[in-house]
Amino acid sequence: MRIIAGVVLWLLGVGTVQAQAPTEKFTDPAKLLDAVAKTYAGADTFHFQSITERVANAELHRSWEKEVHTVIKARGNRFRIEARTWLGTWMQDSDGTTEWSYAREGKIYVKRPAGEGPQFPKMYGMGTMHLRQAWDMRTFLDAEATSAKHATMLPEETIQMEGKSYPCYVVHATNEGQDFHSDQTFWIGKKTLLIRKEVKQEATAVIVSSAIKMPQHEEETILYPIADLDPQIDPKLFQFTPPSDAKEVATLEPNIPGNTPPPASSLAGKQLPDITLTDANGRETKLSSFRGHPLLIDSWATWCGPCLEWMPSLGRLEKEMRAQGLQVISVDRDEAAENATHYMAVHGFTWPNYHDAEGKLSKALAEKRIPLTVLVDAKGQVTYMVTDSDEAALRKPIVALLPDTAVHAAN
Repeated sequence: MRIIAGVVLWLLGVGTVQAQAPTEKFTDPAKLLDAVAKTYAGADTFHFQSITERVANAELHRSWEKEVHTVIKARGNRFRIEARTWLGTWMQDSDGTTEWSYAREGKIYVKRPAGEGPQFPKMYGMGTMHLRQAWDMRTFLDAEATSAKHATMLPEETIQMEGKSYPCYVVHATNEGQDFHSDQTFWIGKKTLLIRKEVKQEATAVIVSSAIKMPQHEEETILYPIADLDPQIDPKLFQFTPPSDAKEVATLEPNIPGNTPPPASSLAGKQLPDITLTDANGRETKLSSFRGHPLLIDSWATWCGPCLEWMPSLGRLEKEMRAQGLQVISVDRDEAAENATHYMAVHGFTWPNYHDAEGKLSKALAEKRIPLTVLVDAKGQVTYMVTDSDEAALRKPIVALLPDTAVHAAN
């Protein structure tokens, strides 16, 4: 392992607690992958590191890249995220009071009060995007296990990483889409049900224009030398002192002319368009059929990290406020309806979900970005519409629509 000067978290004495070994011997790949997904989904504190090597080949093109992502999350809104790529070394850190973002090669940093989680830029540069990917590691591993198709068990193997041995289940899965085919093999630790290695081979297409799609083959190998749940972490790890030659700046967003977030399209104050939605079984429902009660609509996809991170918050709101009359529905943008259906079933989300691969809802609302949250009153009028996820901010407009005074008093 190469040490990153100035960002040396593995020298700070991170201890770990091994997860309790599962007692079940898995022979069914689908059952195993669902258990893996639930293991990741139930993790509130964790420490993961991934080392990725990626090769892409086309007829007249070949590329290779390597990246190292690390994420640590502890209680008290403390976290540390690191990304080392050919675009540089980036770090984001919070001790629960102050949050720092640091770009080593640029010798610049941002300091701000800590929030309820990492405060990522509204517009990602190619470097800060990797910080977001590192933070989403647990979420995407959960989603990968949930969405794996046509899985088969391969012979068990013991793999070696950094001088340690990991007895593993081995599962092979395939996935098909309109413009891709993928083969994926997972090495899953038998003691922890965490993924220790994965190899992906994908036949994809580079979209040059709406009429031109150039075929490309990608192979990706990812090792997870650190994969721990509920780790014991030295609090000093979350303390950051800027190097003496670093300069404080207002933002790490790329300084490109015209680089401003697109304006939010909002129908707040207007009637919700009455489109027809279709569930995974093909049953159709008009949005107007939900009138009579406040309605919360969540537009999401299983390939969208922020969407998946938002789902537990949505679940809390739905469970807490359904008795007061709040209706919650979600509308997925996945290519296949079963992806979203299976994800919700594994994670115990029971509100109605509708499949919208064509993007009818986004077209009607004139907003393509997700996660998208729309709140509608009992008469069908939009009262709140945002393209980010903030549970505390959403509670206020929900409460304003609910008739139960007890809910108002509690909030």
